[in-house]
Amino acid sequence: MFVEDLKVLALKKGISLSELARRLGESPQNYNTKFKRNSIKDHDLKESAKALGCEVEIIYRDKTTGEVIYESKL
Repeated sequence: MFVEDLKVLALKKGISLSELARRLGESPQNYNTKFKRNSIKDHDLKESAKALGCEVEIIYRDKTTGEVIYESKL
């Protein structure tokens, strides 16, 4: 789930995954392996979003009422 989100976010920001890896101090090959294995951790998600000029928010919303039950930032 988060892997696809990061791909879309990078695309919308006009940044390749290779460039994102470099911004994070990782080799593009290592970063690409995380994507292929779908092994992005919370820390990776937070740092990737930060490198793209974004932040991660998680919102739990009641499906019936639309009320926000819980909200947090990574």
